[in-house]
Amino acid sequence: MTLKDKNAMITDRWELLFMKKFILFLLTLQLLISATCLAFEQPNPDRWLWLNSNDTNGFWLDRESINSKLDTRYQHKDHLLLECWILSYNVKDDQSSKLLLSLDMECAEFKILHVSVYDKNNKLIGQHTYSYGDYEPIVPETLIESIFDVFKNLLKEQANDYQNSEKELEEIESNIA
Repeated sequence: MTLKDKNAMITDRWELLFMKKFILFLLTLQLLISATCLAFEQPNPDRWLWLNSNDTNGFWLDRESINSKLDTRYQHKDHLLLECWILSYNVKDDQSSKLLLSLDMECAEFKILHVSVYDKNNKLIGQHTYSYGDYEPIVPETLIESIFDVFKNLLKEQANDYQNSEKELEEIESNIA
């Protein structure tokens, strides 16, 4: 065996050793990342609609809590108000919170009605109900605007469905007559 062959074998062994250590490093990194990401149990997707997330926060809307009513405030009499619960999770603090949000669909305003904060074991840490205070304008390019847009689009779809069903009903009635 020549010196050149021996050097090639040594180089190959070092490369193989380096590759094994690199793969081990990647596997360890993957386990650490997945353990961090899986610390928070994702909410039930049948109930909670994912809104947005990043490295530190995640946000979901509770489909089952959506409620509508007419506003009774003098300046906004009979405006449509939509209320829903929003779940947020903060990775850094390992805490979640649920807030009850009210949206004035005609004035594009919002108000937070209630907030509850939970620890990593889903134990209530604190809560607050906001009895007073005005509705605030919805700031562009925020999570609240995204929620507002989801509801606005749903209302448009419902209005279109209603108009289409009214037209179909008229056609059926004219065919009967």
